Formats: sequence, C-alpha cells, structure tokens
Amino acid sequence: MIGGFTLMCFTGWLAVTHSHVQDSWAMVAFRWLFPVIGAVMVVAGFVFLNRPVGNVWENFEASSDDEDADEIVSNMDGR
Repeated sequence: MIGGFTLMCFTGWLAVTHSHVQDSWAMVAFRWLFPVIGAVMVVAGFVFLNRPVGNVWENFEASSDDEDADEIVSNMDGR
C-alpha cells in the first residue's frame, strides 16, 4: 500500500509535469498546491524533530511535602 502523503506528493508532481502552457493562473496554482504542501510538511517535520525537548522535572515530580502526592502517583495510569 502507498501512504496518503506519498500519493499526494506523487500525484501532485504528475499534475505539474503534465500541465499545459495555456492553463489559467488558477489552474497552475492548484497544480502546485499539493507538491508545495508536501514540501512544507517535510520541512516542518525536520524542524520539529530538531527542536530540543524541555527537561523540567519540577512540574512532574511529587515532592515529599506535597499533600496530593499519593493521588498524583495513583493517577499515573491515565484514568
């Protein structure tokens, strides 16, 4: 099976390469829409993958003087 992202980029490039010189500007913009969206998604993916993840433990650790520490620990299963 081919993924939706790959299919969108592949058919977008096919639409660009099989365009006609007498196409209107709206049709040219529509043909370039899908490859441009795909390129933006790839670039955004690399940008987000390279961003550092914050390491702020004081928001997650339950200190010994915390009154709700037992409740916080017991609710860690997501329910």
